Amino acid sequence: MPVRSHLPQDNPQVPPLLKKLERLRGNTRSAHYGVITGTVVVFVSIGFSVAWKSPFPTIATIVQLLCAMIKWNVCSDKEVNILKELASFGDIRSIPIFLDTFFHTDAPAYAYLPTVMGLSRALPKVKADEVSSFNKRHIDLLHSIIVYYSPNQLNSLDNSFKFKHQRKLHQHLPPEACYALREGILKAFVHIGNEETAHVLTHFIQEDSDSKGKTDLQELARISLLKLQERLDRENEATTLLRASSENGDSLLRPVYGHHNEERPETLLRAVTPNREDKEA
Repeated sequence: MPVRSHLPQDNPQVPPLLKKLERLRGNTRSAHYGVITGTVVVFVSIGFSVAWKSPFPTIATIVQLLCAMIKWNVCSDKEVNILKELASFGDIRSIPIFLDTFFHTDAPAYAYLPTVMGLSRALPKVKADEVSSFNKRHIDLLHSIIVYYSPNQLNSLDNSFKFKHQRKLHQHLPPEACYALREGILKAFVHIGNEETAHVLTHFIQEDSDSKGKTDLQELARISLLKLQERLDRENEATTLLRASSENGDSLLRPVYGHHNEERPETLLRAVTPNREDKEA
């Protein structure tokens, strides 16, 4: 995702890091595909080597596979180091690329901790004029994260989009990191939430609380929902007024005439021709 130029330029180091991370992710992806392809080719080559009694293709392929694995590990390590550096800044320009990490299937498991740390620091800084930085996939992801499931509940759920990110959080992160992330999301929802967000928060508030952490998050969700609803009401009211103004715009500039027998402006401006008596005089 390109760097958003309209977001505040808090730290000049952030844009170069974002661009470097994008390039690294491309290399990581190609290395990952190389590992998968190399693994398949190794097994195929083994079959041919057994049949033709020639070990050379297998050895060559194994070397290529090892090179791809090394490249994958190197790129992944560099990627995680950049994520850690971005997380230390807590810059809101990093939020889109942090969120994309959840969709980056080639990212290593240890990439989630710096990602969540960065989101926890940056999301509370988001304002309403930055809502365009979040696409629908990002908002859906935040909705899916805020819905609370215990690890035992997740084990009985399917592996659909709605639950797989929850599993990643519980599998790779300590509870306090998950709490900080949800807290940051709830604060950001005040400015970037929509009608669907209001439904998600309402459902979350109505759930049974099984821990103090969840109770605290539900209380914060109530505050966020109240502020979000106020913002949505203001936006709907402004939209209604603009629509009414545009529908009546033609009548606002229409000249006002009196009775039907009054002369219109084109009559008033008509040239007056002198009558016969005036001419004889």
